[in-house]
Amino acid sequence: MVIFIIYFFFPNNNFSLDSLGYGSEVKHGGNLFAAHHLLYNFFNWIVYKTISFVIPTIDALRLMQFVNAVFAIGSLLLLRKIIIKQVNDVVKSNILTLFVASCFGIMRFAVEAEAYIIPI
Repeated sequence: MVIFIIYFFFPNNNFSLDSLGYGSEVKHGGNLFAAHHLLYNFFNWIVYKTISFVIPTIDALRLMQFVNAVFAIGSLLLLRKIIIKQVNDVVKSNILTLFVASCFGIMRFAVEAEAYIIPI
């Protein structure tokens, strides 16, 4: 629950140049099929167009951060289920999942509009 709050309510406000580029491409619909991140921009563009139909003032970068947070939480829930099957101990699996969730790599990309959480 704590990780959920951190990921969703404390997104990064210091965007990297990659994030700004992805956000611009998603907002304006250009270069959606970049070779190095083939489907990231296209997927976020579909989400952005769907949500902006309902909420026209939504910011593309903030929406992309939200999408990354959703995928990060989903990945952590899946990891927790895998660990539970391996160790048969819910407390230990919760501790290990919390450890992974608080690691720099997962936390950084879960609150940033970068292309690395969705493939995980």
